[in-house]
Amino acid sequence: MRERGVKAARADRAQLLLVVAEAAARAARLEQIDIFSGVKRVDFDTALADGRIELTDTDSYSRESWQVANVLIPTLRASEPADKVKLYQAYNAKAKPALTYGFMPDFSAVDAENAAVNAVWKTYSEALFSGTANPADTLDMVIQEMKTAGSDKIVAEIQAQLDAWLANK
Repeated sequence: MRERGVKAARADRAQLLLVVAEAAARAARLEQIDIFSGVKRVDFDTALADGRIELTDTDSYSRESWQVANVLIPTLRASEPADKVKLYQAYNAKAKPALTYGFMPDFSAVDAENAAVNAVWKTYSEALFSGTANPADTLDMVIQEMKTAGSDKIVAEIQAQLDAWLANK
């Protein structure tokens, strides 16, 4: 067990226990490297009520219910109808399966081209998704490299398979 000796004194000359002095030293070091020190914190609901936070217009942006696990258990916004779940159910009842439902493409005839196209995509996708590559400057080049790698052959092969599958459906 550690000895509880005196290590430091406060400005009023009161002595601090060793553990208190060490904790104060750690806090002082953290304060030096904490980039958020001095940032004022406030409760979200308080800031919203005070007008310091303004919610965006739900017509221009919203967290869509399809982003959650189940659209039939939404948290309704004030602007949404109370019967939203029933509206979803009625919409879903009218849905028809896609014509391609059940189609499974076989890439074996274009394995080499598929690998080459995927390699092109792997080269550029991270930069495109992260915003470090400007799509206006990059996409035409990516598309051309994919065509060179065989994307048109892949599309033709899968289209032929789909046409044959639909004809036999």
